Amino acid sequence: MSEHPPHDIHVTVTFALAAKPYQHSYAPTTLISTVQADALTAFEVTTDGTTGYELIHDGETVPPDKTIGDLATHGNQLRLRLRTITISG
Repeated sequence: MSEHPPHDIHVTVTFALAAKPYQHSYAPTTLISTVQADALTAFEVTTDGTTGYELIHDGETVPPDKTIGDLATHGNQLRLRLRTITISG
């Protein structure tokens, strides 16, 4: 009997400055850094050296080396929030 491949996880990223959330399905092995880069592109946001961005899940900053599968504990959906951070120089 063969194993079934893991199902894609539907990810929703909200951002306070965006009119609508970014939504996309990813494989469970996808890194959070990939989701963040895709969301920034979708929101047409760039980092400028004084502003950075991080993804938040359940009130906690998500390390970029985590995978979607590490966080998606409620089936095949994951909700994240993009937060702006100020980089002091």
